Amino acid sequence: MKKLISKILTEWSYLVHDGMPNPKNPLHLIQLEETLNELSLPRKVSQKLLQNMRVMQEDWWSDLSPEEQSKYIKDHPKSQKAQNAKEKDKGDAEKGDKKPKEKEDKKDKTLKQDIDYNNPPEAITNDVPPSDEEFAAKKGITPHEYNPSEIEIGGQKVSLPLTEKTLGSIFKTPPHKFPKRYLKTLERIMNTQQTDADNPKITEFLNSPDKDEKVGAGRIAAQASELLMLMSTSLPDKEANVLFEILEKTSDATVGNDDTQILDKSWIGASRGMRNSALKNIKELLGDDAVVEFSGWDSKMDWEDGIGMSDVKNNKGFSTDTVFRVKTPNGKSYIAEISNKKDLNIFLGSPSTGPTEIAMMDNGIKIEESRQAGKYTKNALKRSDEKLKNTTQDDLDILTNMNNMDDEELLAYISKLPDEMRQMMTSGDKTKGLKLNPLARKYLGMKDIPLPWDITNPEFKEKFKGLGLGKPGEAARINKAAIFMGYLQYADELNKDEESGKGMNFINNQVGIIGKEPFPKGSQRDVQNHFVENLHKPESRSAVMNTIKEKFPLKNLLDGEETMSLGSFRLSPEVCNNIFGTTDYSKIEENLDIKKDKDGNYFLNYTVVVDGKEEAIEIAKIGARGKGIGYSSISMEMSMSPQFAHTTYCANMKSKNPPKEEELTKAEITQIAKLTRKYGECK
Repeated sequence: MKKLISKILTEWSYLVHDGMPNPKNPLHLIQLEETLNELSLPRKVSQKLLQNMRVMQEDWWSDLSPEEQSKYIKDHPKSQKAQNAKEKDKGDAEKGDKKPKEKEDKKDKTLKQDIDYNNPPEAITNDVPPSDEEFAAKKGITPHEYNPSEIEIGGQKVSLPLTEKTLGSIFKTPPHKFPKRYLKTLERIMNTQQTDADNPKITEFLNSPDKDEKVGAGRIAAQASELLMLMSTSLPDKEANVLFEILEKTSDATVGNDDTQILDKSWIGASRGMRNSALKNIKELLGDDAVVEFSGWDSKMDWEDGIGMSDVKNNKGFSTDTVFRVKTPNGKSYIAEISNKKDLNIFLGSPSTGPTEIAMMDNGIKIEESRQAGKYTKNALKRSDEKLKNTTQDDLDILTNMNNMDDEELLAYISKLPDEMRQMMTSGDKTKGLKLNPLARKYLGMKDIPLPWDITNPEFKEKFKGLGLGKPGEAARINKAAIFMGYLQYADELNKDEESGKGMNFINNQVGIIGKEPFPKGSQRDVQNHFVENLHKPESRSAVMNTIKEKFPLKNLLDGEETMSLGSFRLSPEVCNNIFGTTDYSKIEENLDIKKDKDGNYFLNYTVVVDGKEEAIEIAKIGARGKGIGYSSISMEMSMSPQFAHTTYCANMKSKNPPKEEELTKAEITQIAKLTRKYGECK
């Protein structure tokens, strides 16, 4: 037995990047499993050993007394704990150093182990508000029509519209492995028409009397897909396939095009893919015999009452969308946190520009106040306030004239605007046909606010709020009102063949109009471009790298704290190791840098030497964008580059559990074909 253990440890050490196996590192356990397979040990023996090792992932270190910790470090001078202690001592000795020490991660992932799901908390079993009557009476809720009015599943007829009872029959009850209210929510989503990409809001389908309760953020289709993903992940494969078949056939029977469906077949397929990749991530981290006990959304109630984790704000992962309580054969329950994306085309992060910019200036980069991205909203407010104060009766007459037009006439009038402005007040596209956005009418309503306009005047505030435009004390609200006034004025000017007017000049100074470059200093597009140019300066590196480390959850992915489902593909410790050749973030960080391509675009680049040859991967395109054109804050954007998408795809195909071709959606097959044409077959 001693010889066998020695053999296992020796072979395991060869696979671990630093030669020091750590049972608390999920990737090291994957490498241990590879070692056991290579040694051809009986499966039962391997599985038992892995189970025992996963038990060791518990907080064994914190259970030791200070004296025991000191003894361990003395007896194991090459261990990671010993190295960490050396670094701490070094840091303590260099207190005068300006470089701040990294904060120790004190997240507590311990779960309450005694939750009785046969008698679950009320937060899990309660019905969803609003009531069916309240929901049906809501404005903007339009039920779908179906043709045919029934579908066939497994030789049985299912009537449409879908009911909570029909959906509930797929899940074992009681109890559900997710909050009961989500069944009703899914029923409502499937049976309701979408008015545009953002509406109806998810809160129309699901809300809570608990002010601390929240549901996922983002567009309604993405939110609905997350909900379907977490519900289906709680099901065995057979039942999950039945659920997806019902939803897909319901989609086929829905009258109208895909634009009216919140969960169309592309999003249903994406949910299926995310379910499959999530389960692979769960089994990678916790073993093939791990079973989902409970599924929750990004909701405090779900985390605390369903998952059993306390202090959600401080302990949850950075980008977690869905969370799962997973039981292992050792009888203990663990947490699995998963971020969900529809496919390989994703935003990796959208951090605020302010902190990064301040760090840049601290490092010696000079930025005029008017061009500081972190102060754009404040600076824009000065211009907005001035515009509103200078509003005349002639300006209101323009709004009145436009408001008197019918929708078709007004749509044609607004369509004279450049596309980036026209899109703010219309939905759809020019090929399929445009529709008037209700926002246009809402801002035309400002014609009824008496002059002179003063954002501090109580009467102005009351009238402004009465139009549903929000609280005029909020900078973004005033900026939005001013910019929409500008859009409407500019539309009028273009229809009258006026090249330059009050509307055009305000928009150009506030935003910068494409085609009229160079953009005015301090305009949104000028500020964005200036910020991005500063990113590439040597003085910016530390500031940018700190932002990336904090806001792009790569370290969390490497550590296994959370994983990503990218449709049928995934990012996990194993997949990340296939991409970077290591799961040590500090080593990866050394090789990250900001580069500039031939077209002047900036990107995050990873460069390493492989077999004496320098290899580079473009990870993310980096830019800056206002959350609202002309009225809101400017954020830094990191979107996955096509090259990194291709690399991620290849790393998935190299993994122990790659996606099967029959599991891929049509969109994924198309995307992979496109990436392969550009970057070649996987190496």
